[in-house]
Amino acid sequence: MNLILKNLVVLFSFTMLIVSCKDKAVIEEEEFAKLYYNVLLTQEKFKSDSTLLKKEQEKVFLKFGVTEKQYYSTLTAYNKDPERWQEFFEYFKSYTDTLQKKPMRR
Repeated sequence: MNLILKNLVVLFSFTMLIVSCKDKAVIEEEEFAKLYYNVLLTQEKFKSDSTLLKKEQEKVFLKFGVTEKQYYSTLTAYNKDPERWQEFFEYFKSYTDTLQKKPMRR
């Protein structure tokens, strides 16, 4: 009986670890909006040079403290849920609108 209990504890711990890692793979909406904006800007700026684009995107991911895998995991999660994408783009639009209203720094 004691061995069964130990196995259940190990299984439960492993399951919790998997679930907690999965949750961290999806970036929180507010942070993702900022990241997504910067990735789009980088893609537009360096679209003619794929090598430089890759390096610049890595800098963006580093700046936001995320990995490329987390970014694409978040995109995948959003792609699986059209309502979530809709909510995200509403937030994203309001975020980009506020950026346009801010005076440019020189």
